[in-house]
Amino acid sequence: MTPFRAAVSWLLLLTVAFLNGALRQFAYPSTLGDFAARQVAVGVGAVALGVAMWFVLRRWPVSSVRQAWATGALWAGLTVLFEIALVRGGGHPWQDVVDQYAIWRGSLWPLLVLWVLAAPATISALQRSRVAVGAALGWAVVGWAACGMVFALGRVLFGVEAAVTIHLLAAPLIGATVTFLLWNHPRHPGVLASAATLAGGAALLDAVLVVPFLERSFAMFASPAGTWIPLGLIFAASMAAAAFLSRPAGRRDLLGWVATPEEQVEPLPGDDLLSLGSLATHAITIAAPPTSVWPWLAQMGFGRAGWYSHDRLDNAGHPSTEQIRVEWQAIAVGDPIPSSPGGRTYFEIMDLREPRHLVYGFHMVWPFRSGRWAEPSTGFDQRAIWTFVLRPVGHGATRLLARSRGKAQPAWLWAPSTAFFWIAHIVMQRKQLLEIRRRAEQAAVVPS
Repeated sequence: MTPFRAAVSWLLLLTVAFLNGALRQFAYPSTLGDFAARQVAVGVGAVALGVAMWFVLRRWPVSSVRQAWATGALWAGLTVLFEIALVRGGGHPWQDVVDQYAIWRGSLWPLLVLWVLAAPATISALQRSRVAVGAALGWAVVGWAACGMVFALGRVLFGVEAAVTIHLLAAPLIGATVTFLLWNHPRHPGVLASAATLAGGAALLDAVLVVPFLERSFAMFASPAGTWIPLGLIFAASMAAAAFLSRPAGRRDLLGWVATPEEQVEPLPGDDLLSLGSLATHAITIAAPPTSVWPWLAQMGFGRAGWYSHDRLDNAGHPSTEQIRVEWQAIAVGDPIPSSPGGRTYFEIMDLREPRHLVYGFHMVWPFRSGRWAEPSTGFDQRAIWTFVLRPVGHGATRLLARSRGKAQPAWLWAPSTAFFWIAHIVMQRKQLLEIRRRAEQAAVVPS
């Protein structure tokens, strides 16, 4: 990032700021008042400028921390000088300039200037890290939306007071659940960063969306039970969930199906079939050799052995078999494996190597029917890869890895089903791995 490029990029930031000012003038309701509208505009501006600076620093990265702070200082300095010139050039007194920076009177403008100063160093550090920023922010939005829906439904059905109580009860559950979902990403943030992202994201979205367009006032931020306590509960629950998930899997039975950090990022068969999209990897150790685990995988499917998970959800209530069935063992690449009655949806075997790995492909074509993987994409479809890898470990044991990878287009059309899928998948995958382990270990026991 040269000084010239830093100056040119500041002009882009200036454009974003002007657009934000226009939004404040024409989009915010008059009932909000000028002072409150300015407060909201600062929050919106911080987000918009952050996005703009992210792309600027992607295009013109800084080479060092010192250069990052120098760039931030240039941007902040130009911003202050432009603000002074704008106020004084309009014939306004110096007191108006002072009022802009009077944080003791409630002005948030100085915080925005500080954000512009620190943003290059902060953003460049995030870009150099292995943290999946997009995934973290995406799950923060999901958590915020879930809390909002709970409160809105509670208010419609039971009234405001009951909705506040329901919201208080739901907030920690949502915080822990979303953290659990976020930590399925191989490049999730750390414990503190996860909690700060979820709680901070919710507070910011409340300030820039709920306040101006729904509540039309800041009264919600004056209510501890309505806003601050739920945010605190989200933060605490997220911290607790992340701290729990960060512990070694072997120290908790519940985490016995969680993949190690190395397993989450290592390449597995099937990765080349769908290189992009969301990803989740789980693993479990089974006290039986791969040759004893493989038959349970080979016979999976609706109308076959089942999926060994929550049968009411994925097998029409039919219990998954407790036995190895010879008639379902012969499988080959290209075989369709039904996943619903009538075979309207199915998995296609993309690759297999007995007893090492089994790779399913899933191609959902609008409206909700399966197509062959080789069928060209229509622009309205989903693709997913489901991989099982068996590795011998220790004395006659198996490390079973399960990886799911999915991609939908257009993403907005499939967003509800995609969100439901990933939430349900974690529950279903955990149950499946535990049930496969139970079946394989019981079958491996030789009566004395």
